[in-house]
Amino acid sequence: MTMCCLPSISWTKEQWMVMFTLGMTHLFNGMCVSLQAPFYPHEAEKKGATATEYGLVFGIFELTVFIVSPFMGKYLPRIGIRRAFCGGISITGIMCVGFGFLDRINNGRIFIGLSFLIRIIEAFGNTAFLSSSFTLVAQLFPDTVATVFALVEMAFGVGMILGPTVGGALYQAGGYTAPFATLGCILLVQAGLSSLTLPQLKNSSTNADPTQKFGMMQALTIPAVVLAVSSVFSASMAVGALQATLERHLSQFHLSPLHVGFFFMMFGAAYALPNPFWGWMADKYSSKVVIMIGSFLLGLGFLLVGPVPGLGLKSSYELCLFSVIIAGVGLGAQLVAAFSEAQKSAVVKGFPDDVSTYSLISSIWTSAF
Repeated sequence: MTMCCLPSISWTKEQWMVMFTLGMTHLFNGMCVSLQAPFYPHEAEKKGATATEYGLVFGIFELTVFIVSPFMGKYLPRIGIRRAFCGGISITGIMCVGFGFLDRINNGRIFIGLSFLIRIIEAFGNTAFLSSSFTLVAQLFPDTVATVFALVEMAFGVGMILGPTVGGALYQAGGYTAPFATLGCILLVQAGLSSLTLPQLKNSSTNADPTQKFGMMQALTIPAVVLAVSSVFSASMAVGALQATLERHLSQFHLSPLHVGFFFMMFGAAYALPNPFWGWMADKYSSKVVIMIGSFLLGLGFLLVGPVPGLGLKSSYELCLFSVIIAGVGLGAQLVAAFSEAQKSAVVKGFPDDVSTYSLISSIWTSAF
């Protein structure tokens, strides 16, 4: 259904190659990101780590991305988009492989310490990879930013869905190391291929005023950019809240781990699959309208998943499943439209229509999420 909603595509050979590269790298990056949650907590507990300690190992990744992203946006044009993309995905792949060898460490303190170190370095690489990816989208697909961004996010979402399944099969076949080593090596191969397929972008501005400064603080004075950042930030909080509480909420239904995993899979699918439609809507009509629709759907999903007292509803398996799907659809709409809205608004308000602005907005989006 989503494919019929896509605009007529008349891309050059270079654009098709970039789209394929972005899709494949984000697919496997999504698989790598979703690998750690099913296997790492059990391994950490075997080493004597507490839930707080291994929970912080997950949290330090997002904290590092939040801190590093603004600096990445500032220096990305100097580093080079292709260099940052290939280097970022290489670091992510190497750290993924390294994470797979942590089970060889018996000392609990050293195990947790190295886990923190690997996750922090991995976050540096992932920040460079994401910021350069989104900059490529804005630079090479100026007329369909939201649509292409949606396709890239869909690839990432599908990777998040497939990751636990593929990882589980590799885990059964080869133990703890196998899923991390396999997918990490795939990312390293993709980094090498990307260095051959990605173009070297030129930083040519079409509307820059040399007397003005264009930085993060200036961008955050633009109301539409603030709207987009707030949308991404609230969506990120919603994802975190759902991941932390949904499993406990579902315990009232006495579900098997497979059924609980099904809920998370449906949330990921509801997020990923409608994204091309939201991208088309944002490009053809209005990013602000899509953000509004996404916010409404995400909010409705959270009101019903409980459900909130006073609605006259009782918690049920069917209501929870419906709520999670609605929330996932809303999440995708918010994230896709927010990126497009921030990019367009910054240029309209006088920011140069070049790589420096694209990398700045990409880093703000990455930091907010």
